[in-house]
Amino acid sequence: MTNINKIPKPEPTERADRPSASGRERWGACPGSHELEQAAGKGDETEAMRRGTLIHSVMAGDTATDKLTEDEFVIYDQILLNDSNVSSFYEDDGYTLLDEGKELRYWFPGRLFSGQLDKVQLYEKDSKLVVVIIDYKTGVTGPLVKAENNGQLEALMALLNCQVVFSAEWHTWIVHQEGANQAVYEQAAVGKITKQINLELEAMAVAKPTRTVGAHCTWCNAKGICPGEGYC
Repeated sequence: MTNINKIPKPEPTERADRPSASGRERWGACPGSHELEQAAGKGDETEAMRRGTLIHSVMAGDTATDKLTEDEFVIYDQILLNDSNVSSFYEDDGYTLLDEGKELRYWFPGRLFSGQLDKVQLYEKDSKLVVVIIDYKTGVTGPLVKAENNGQLEALMALLNCQVVFSAEWHTWIVHQEGANQAVYEQAAVGKITKQINLELEAMAVAKPTRTVGAHCTWCNAKGICPGEGYC
């Protein structure tokens, strides 16, 4: 397969009531949770959510830095530095940057779910294409989030892979205030992840999707109405 050197054009449409890549840790483990969350409603925006949305907008260049408070600017500046260090990781090792995009939303075939990539880069070295997906974490728990076996990042890889099937090596990164961490995947592994996500979506689409309890319940908006007694 011939490698391409351009990032696919995104679909800048609202996700409405469809699942999001950011919730894949939850809906992948509990197929019935998305339906229940829709019934429960979104709930109020927290301060952490507001701050995260603002800093992401500044990182994308859509909002000026003077909209940040002093504390928010410190977080932004630290993430910006660590993001720059990720780029230097490739440039210093002789990789050539082919293309770059920020805040790109893609849809899975059939518009079954979507996800927004904070940043994606295409590099080439020795005729090998490397797809780099970067996700920014602005909260205090950001340093605890790992790129390896990360449900959200796996979903973002699958979304991008469904736009154009790359023949590439895939690198995912979590970038936060204190640094960054990476996971590496071969093309075949991304294909397997895409198939697994398709199975998870099929499990959500049945008439009465099952519900399971576990750590994923922590971030579920339907905790107040979920019948998973003792967990939700």
